[in-house]
Amino acid sequence: MASIIVFFIGSSFSFAQHLISVATPSGQISILPEVAKLGAGCPKIGSISVNSGVVIDAADICEPARWRNSNKPMATCPARSFPVLGVLFQGRRDWVLAESVVLSKQHFHLRLFGAMEDAHGDRQDIVAIKRVEWCTANASSPSRPELPSDACREPRQFAVAFDYGAPLNNKIFINGFSFYVRVAGHPIDGFDIERAGEDIRSSFGRALTIWTSGLQDNNAMLTPTIRTFIRSRTSTTAGGYTLLTSPQVVQLYCPHAATFIVELNFGGDGTFPNSSLFLTLAKSRLVGRTISLNMRDVACFRTMPEMTNDQVALRDDNCVNLLPVFTHELGHAFGIEHIPSASGWALMNPVLSENATMPTRLDVNAFVSALERSVTGASPGELEFREASGLQAPSDWSFGRK
Repeated sequence: MASIIVFFIGSSFSFAQHLISVATPSGQISILPEVAKLGAGCPKIGSISVNSGVVIDAADICEPARWRNSNKPMATCPARSFPVLGVLFQGRRDWVLAESVVLSKQHFHLRLFGAMEDAHGDRQDIVAIKRVEWCTANASSPSRPELPSDACREPRQFAVAFDYGAPLNNKIFINGFSFYVRVAGHPIDGFDIERAGEDIRSSFGRALTIWTSGLQDNNAMLTPTIRTFIRSRTSTTAGGYTLLTSPQVVQLYCPHAATFIVELNFGGDGTFPNSSLFLTLAKSRLVGRTISLNMRDVACFRTMPEMTNDQVALRDDNCVNLLPVFTHELGHAFGIEHIPSASGWALMNPVLSENATMPTRLDVNAFVSALERSVTGASPGELEFREASGLQAPSDWSFGRK
């Protein structure tokens, strides 16, 4: 049997790096200092040159014929100059300098100039965008820009071989995932949200690898389209090792550009009712991009990847293993319904079981069907649950924090 190596972002292999935190899925409006790409929401889609001194009023972004030239003469630069973008916000007099501007339906995404940071906020806050010339004789970098009060800024993030393209009909399953951790309710004293984010990132990445590996290990169950996809993600080294490049995942610190929202739910909003007869570990929006973890009734979620007999532990003395829980919920996000226990052991059974902490053939068959569906899914952050939805803990598990 061939050895399998799963390729993670930390590999020493050399691939081109891609900016993550300012990126959004294709189809939006993207403006660079020299070219604007008009996408979804504009009557005409295509690339338009951005000339020196051009000013684009927010209301005219989709109408290049209405773009105007600045009447202000360009200052003489005694050194080298190069183009950047200036962004003017409501209630501000100073232009914020940016390397690029991406506009989605609701949000703006700036790659800030002179700082390894990105900024996000409400698209309606933008008044105008203009091309300006930055002179290298100026200060080495501009001063910290003043953004709208509700804007969010975060460190710039990169990953190798990462993009938001959808390789199959199912648009939830993409080449690269990003997530934002949202807190609902009031965390307990001393709760370590940074550690929680690290565990979510670990389980998210491993869950993607688990689902992708399930396809690779069950080639006979695949459709021609999915078989071609798996082949495109697999390579063989000279030593005979098979390399599987699963979709990657990164954590963002602003929600605006994230493709998934993972909610830490400490109660108070009815997501996990107090009247439930069973301990519900987590819920997901079916065919969506939002996963909610029950932090009110579960003392601790932690990623435990160690395996015994091709299964992972459900919990230890203190924590529930986040890995099988997250893998199950991610299956729902892709569009997989619960598989009735009467049909056989499956990770997608409604009750978590030590007999199926990894996908079985029943799960893989359901996953193949989900990937062949032409679905777009709900936006990140949208939560709508059925009354009986949610992954239930084994019946002998107790409520309350331990």
